[in-house]
Amino acid sequence: MADVESNPGAGGKPPPYKDPDNGSRRFLLELEFVQCLANPTYIHYLAQNRYFKDEAFIGYLKYLKYWQRPEYIKYIM
Repeated sequence: MADVESNPGAGGKPPPYKDPDNGSRRFLLELEFVQCLANPTYIHYLAQNRYFKDEAFIGYLKYLKYWQRPEYIKYIM
């Protein structure tokens, strides 16, 4: 029988996700997207393609509200 502690993923559980860059790539992608939202042409594109009717997209926009906090807003140009 395999030893579960020495074999991550054994016993039917996947190994825990380890972010290789500690979230910096995600941070940069979300920052870029938030900055795109300041572009009226992009907002128009989203509206024309009915993104604002998509509940998943609206949920993502709600998630991005953390960018309003002072520790994040300082990165927005």
